[in-house]
Amino acid sequence: MIPNFLIIGAQKAGTTSLINYLSKHPDIYVPEDKEISCFYDDANYNKRFINYPFMKYYDNWKGQKYAGNAPVNTLYFAETTSKRIYDFNPSIKLIAILRNPIERLYSAYWFFVRCGLETESFESALKREVYLLKHGKFKELSDLTYVSHGFYYRQLMNFYKHFDKKQFLILLYDDFKIDPPQTLKSIYNFLEVKEYVDNDLVNKKYNVSSKAKIQSIHNFIFRDHFIKHIYKRALPEGIRYKVRINFIKKILKINLEKFNYPPIDSSTKKYLLKIFEEHNNKLQSLLGRELNSWQF
Repeated sequence: MIPNFLIIGAQKAGTTSLINYLSKHPDIYVPEDKEISCFYDDANYNKRFINYPFMKYYDNWKGQKYAGNAPVNTLYFAETTSKRIYDFNPSIKLIAILRNPIERLYSAYWFFVRCGLETESFESALKREVYLLKHGKFKELSDLTYVSHGFYYRQLMNFYKHFDKKQFLILLYDDFKIDPPQTLKSIYNFLEVKEYVDNDLVNKKYNVSSKAKIQSIHNFIFRDHFIKHIYKRALPEGIRYKVRINFIKKILKINLEKFNYPPIDSSTKKYLLKIFEEHNNKLQSLLGRELNSWQF
């Protein structure tokens, strides 16, 4: 089975919840690792397709109508991923869920603080982004470029160079947050599968605001260090995949506690609103829908 749908983003916009909900549908197959990333940077692309073939993740497919996953940062790196996904499957269906870019970037900032990858203040991190876009390593571009992740119009237009708009379903995080069943219904209609509602599942929240109970545990798992290099060299990708699914993700979950992050400074908020104004206006025209709630 060649995967025939993908949730491509945006980062911190409910993609984890969406793919977890869809994984329960009897006509949809999602691999155990629901966020397999393989279409963006060259090293990861070659690793997945050559050393540990991407299709191996779909070995347990049992004939469901759809198979797919939610590869992280696919929308953000659209200039590269759009062509690679088209070459992989030109008839694939693509789902994007977009979140108010200011809310999204603030959520991402605190997520990477929790992971131990972000050590700067929020305002300092925003100023640093100009440097990272020119000189940052791939991991820094992927994780710590908060503002540029929110230029959805530019990212979608890269995909529209290769795919027909009919292959896209574009959702809004606000709608999903208010009425998850209705959002799922729109996805089922898009994929042309029967409706499936699991009330217990819909009521379950994924990736809620939280912080690490013991920060050093998260730092050890997410930060780069010599032990991680030895681990990667000693164990093949297949075994690391099992460790990640069966061990590491459980440790991370246990090591979390609820956390409500502080509000954004009002002057910083005004600065960000100005940055996104033109992009959001273009996005409104593209979607044919007003985004008034994004002007908070």
